[in-house]
Amino acid sequence: MYTMHVLLIRHARHGIPAVPSEGNLTLEGIEQAMTTGRELASQNLERLLTSPYPRAMQTAQIISRHITPGVEIFLDLHNKTRAREIILKRSEISARHPEFILPEDLPENWLPGEEKWEDVYRRAVRVAKYLVSLETSHERIAIVSHAVTLDALTSTLLGLEPLERMRFWYDNCSLTLLSIEGGTVRLKYLNEVSHLVKREVFF
Repeated sequence: MYTMHVLLIRHARHGIPAVPSEGNLTLEGIEQAMTTGRELASQNLERLLTSPYPRAMQTAQIISRHITPGVEIFLDLHNKTRAREIILKRSEISARHPEFILPEDLPENWLPGEEKWEDVYRRAVRVAKYLVSLETSHERIAIVSHAVTLDALTSTLLGLEPLERMRFWYDNCSLTLLSIEGGTVRLKYLNEVSHLVKREVFF
C-alpha cells in the first residue's frame, strides 16, 4: 500500500534579524535552518511548502539550499493572526523571494485580520484535506510553519478535538513526522530536535 510522509517543521528562531533583507531570523535561527537543511538533504523530499510569514519563508529558503524541490507558498499555513500584525504583501514576497512559487489566488493584501482558535482549525482542516488528497501522488512533503498552526494541523490529521490552546509543543526547527496510508494518519515522532543538539565530546 502506498504511504505518504508529511514532515512538519517549525520555523527557526527569530528576533533581531541577522540579515534584515531576507527575514527576521537571528544568527542562531539561521544556523538552526542550515543544520535542518543538511539533515534533510538525503531524505528525497518532493515538495516544500511554507507559510508566507518572513520567519517561515527565510527558514524554508535556507532549507531549500540543501534539497531538490523549490519553495511553495501555502497561504493556509500562516500563523494565528493578531491585531496590527506586520506581514509582507504578495508583491513584497515576490520581490524578496523571486524563486518561490506563489499560488495564483494569493491576493496582494491577504491578511484576514485577528483570528480565533476556531479560525486556525478551519485552516488546518483545509490543509489536512489537501494533504490526504495527495496520498497517491506524493511520497514525501515538508511543511514550514508556526507552532500554533502546526499544532492545529497535527491535531486535525490525528482526528483530535480542537482546543483553545496548544496541545503539543514544537521547538524552533523541530521535526514532526506523520504518515498517511489508506487514509489513515499515524504520528511517527513529535518535536524531534536531536539534529540541533550539540553533543559534548569527552577526550
